[in-house]
Amino acid sequence: MTARRLKKDKRWAFKKFCILSYIVMSFFTLVWLRNEVVSLEKEIGHMESKKTKLVRVAALASAERANMYSVGKIEEVAMKQLGMNVPNRERIFTVKKTTGAAPYKASVEAASELNRAEPAISLSNPKVLKKDKSDKRRR
Repeated sequence: MTARRLKKDKRWAFKKFCILSYIVMSFFTLVWLRNEVVSLEKEIGHMESKKTKLVRVAALASAERANMYSVGKIEEVAMKQLGMNVPNRERIFTVKKTTGAAPYKASVEAASELNRAEPAISLSNPKVLKKDKSDKRRR
């Protein structure tokens, strides 16, 4: 055999080795991908079952909360645990609502009258402006 033919055989052997290794790596890659897909499907199934359980628990908690805030349940707890009872008509007192202190309101007209001797805003009722007698004289 000549050197040229040996070189050609070596190239062909290298090409065969590369093709064979490519096929083997592709096969293992496909097996690995399939394994990952199966494991992800299992994980998704587990998460979905967990989600349905949590939705069921949330619905039960919501129903229990609605039951706890119902008027009948509150009355029952107030009467049994706190010792409260329904008052008689004689024991009911009505309290009139009084308005508390409120800030005074000022307007642009009131600000222009600051230079006058009389205050522009009545302290007893901030909405009513006192009219100055000098306004009548000007007209």
